[in-house]
Amino acid sequence: MTKPTIHWKTVWYHGTRTHIVTFSAVSDAEQGEIEAAADGEGYERDGEFWTPPAGPNDFFEIARLKGFDLEFGREDEDGPLNLHRLYPTDETRNRLEATPDFTLWKLAGYCPVQAERWVLARLRNEQFFSLVDLNIRISALIEDLNTRTMRRYGKSRRALFDEVERSELKPLPSTPFEYAEWKTAKVHPDYHIEVEKTFYSVPHGLIGKRVDVRLTYRTVEIFFDHRRVASHIRSSQRSGHVTVNQHMPKAHQRYANTTPHTLRREAAKVGANTATFIERLLSDRPHPEQGYRSAQGVLSLARRYQSDRLERACERALIINALSYSSVANILRSGLDQAPAMSEAVKPAPPHGNIRGKTYYQ
Repeated sequence: MTKPTIHWKTVWYHGTRTHIVTFSAVSDAEQGEIEAAADGEGYERDGEFWTPPAGPNDFFEIARLKGFDLEFGREDEDGPLNLHRLYPTDETRNRLEATPDFTLWKLAGYCPVQAERWVLARLRNEQFFSLVDLNIRISALIEDLNTRTMRRYGKSRRALFDEVERSELKPLPSTPFEYAEWKTAKVHPDYHIEVEKTFYSVPHGLIGKRVDVRLTYRTVEIFFDHRRVASHIRSSQRSGHVTVNQHMPKAHQRYANTTPHTLRREAAKVGANTATFIERLLSDRPHPEQGYRSAQGVLSLARRYQSDRLERACERALIINALSYSSVANILRSGLDQAPAMSEAVKPAPPHGNIRGKTYYQ
């Protein structure tokens, strides 16, 4: 007795993968049972044309469990790429078909069924324990596919590539592709811009201007008016400064009349602790100008919280050695400046035979 069989052939219809399904040695009841199973797995049926669901399904396993054989229609191994596989719009398809002397095999390669048959199908019973081994095996199978002689042309894909396409290829770029992101930034009064929490210098003449930043894994390039004005090695130091001496002005009085002297004078008006804090803030930087923005920010807190609170906040920041704008702002924001006065800084540990001391590491 002939076993009930489902005949299955894959076709492409208007850019959609569809299956032509026919039956042999199948009763109406059995066919209805299989069609109901296909509906349950998400297939859309229109007569013998079945459109599969988007995700995986268990239809084939269900059919086997019901006692059906599956026979898959053989596709042309060396057939040209079907136009519908390119997913063109209707307008593009009509223009291509209207092109004089247009032939499909001039458009693009071969059916992806070749990779499924000669690569994936041959791997289905093999085991691999690392991606390296799998990639080596795939490379060997692809090389075998490319050197296999095609019946239609009497040549391999590799031979056709060497004969027709290789001479038309353009040379590769001299440098490898490097992923980059573009950002915009405004140049601060200290002639630096902030990129990913790090500050990079630009020529001081661009203070107040907006610039474009090209950010790669290794470099930071800065452009103004479509012209590169600065380039730096990218730094991972948060809140750090990357400064080129040539970007510094000869006289910083040229912008905003801001100098270390004016900052110290304004700090002294608030109080001795504020003046000491600003002095430390400027002297701890490789270039005093790099502390201008932080110093101006600290002094501006006097307008928001009053001078006496700023004075106490600077005193507390000096005791804990927290020399940054954010530290003073956090002290004021949390009201720690109004808490009981802190004791002096912790005294150094007394001499002891088990304590090496800092000279041990010098």
